[in-house]
Amino acid sequence: MKACFFSYALIKKIERREVYMISARLIDKKYRKRLEKYTKNNHNETAIKLKLVQNVLVTIKKDQIKNSKDKIRSLINVLKNDIKQLKKNKSKLEDAVNSPWTLYTKKGSKKINAIDEEIKALEKIKKIKDKELKNLSSKKGKKKYENKLAKKAKENYLHSTCVYMIAKEIFTCLNNENDITEELVRYASYFHDAVKVVDKSHNHSRNGHNLFKSLKGISDLNVSLSEEKLDQIAKAIFFHNKREKIDPSNIPNSNILLAQIIHDADKISKLYKSKTWKSSKSNYLSPKQYQKELSKLRKKLILVESENVFENHIKDIHSYI
Repeated sequence: MKACFFSYALIKKIERREVYMISARLIDKKYRKRLEKYTKNNHNETAIKLKLVQNVLVTIKKDQIKNSKDKIRSLINVLKNDIKQLKKNKSKLEDAVNSPWTLYTKKGSKKINAIDEEIKALEKIKKIKDKELKNLSSKKGKKKYENKLAKKAKENYLHSTCVYMIAKEIFTCLNNENDITEELVRYASYFHDAVKVVDKSHNHSRNGHNLFKSLKGISDLNVSLSEEKLDQIAKAIFFHNKREKIDPSNIPNSNILLAQIIHDADKISKLYKSKTWKSSKSNYLSPKQYQKELSKLRKKLILVESENVFENHIKDIHSYI
C-alpha cells in the first residue's frame, strides 16, 4: 500500500514538474534545429566569408599548436635538468638554505625539507607537461583537438546566424535615419564573434575588431566595403559587449546605432542558450527563476525596438515549451 502511494505521489510530482518547470535544454534543442534549417538554406555571401575566415583561424591555431609542442619539449628538458641538479647537490643546498624548515599551521608545526618540496613541485609540473605533450603528439589527442575546433566553429556560426536573424528584426523595426543598411547589419552580426573560434577572452571584441579591419587585405574574400563602412562595422564589433561604452564620447553618432543593434541582438540571442540561464543543478528552472533571468536580460537592452523584439521571442519560446 505504501509503495503504491509512493509511486502515485512521485507521478504527481513529475507531472507538476513538467507543467510548472521551464526546460532550458528543450529551448536550446528546438531553436538549434530552427537555426540549422535556416543555415542549410542560407547561402548569403557574408555567411560564406565567415566560414572562410573561420577556416583560416583554425589553420593558424593548428600551426600554433605545432610550435607549442617544441616549447613544451624544451620546458620538459629544463625541468629534467633542474630536478637532476637538485637531487645531485641536495645536501649542499640543504645547508645553504638551513633546511629542514619549521612550518607552522593551525594544527601545529611540522618539519619540512625545502629541497624535497622543490623537487616535488618541479616533478608535478613535469608530469603535467608530459601529459600535455603526449596528448598533442598522439593521433587520438590531435584528432580530439581538431574535433573541438570544428565544434567551436559550428557553434560560432550558428550563434552568429542567430544574432543576424535577431538584428535584422530590430533593424526592420527602426525608423532608420542614420543610413544603416542591411549589409552593415549582416556583416557586423556574422563577424561580431568570428575570432571567438580561437579566442574566448573578454578581449575577443578588440581582437575581432582588428580581424575585421584586416579583411579588406585578403583578396580571396573580395570584401568591397568602403573604408567608412569597414570602420563602422569594426566599431560595432569592438563595442558589442561593452554596453556602458556605447555613447557619443567613445563612438561617433553615425556609428552608434549599429553598435546598439548588435549589442541588443547578442543579448536577445542568449534566450536560446540553455547554459546562460539553466539551474546549476538541472536543466529546469521554476517560473520564478525563469522570470528573474528574463528580467536580467531585458534590463541589458538599449533600444526600445529591441524590447519589442525581445517580447516577440519570449512568445515564440512559449509556443514550444
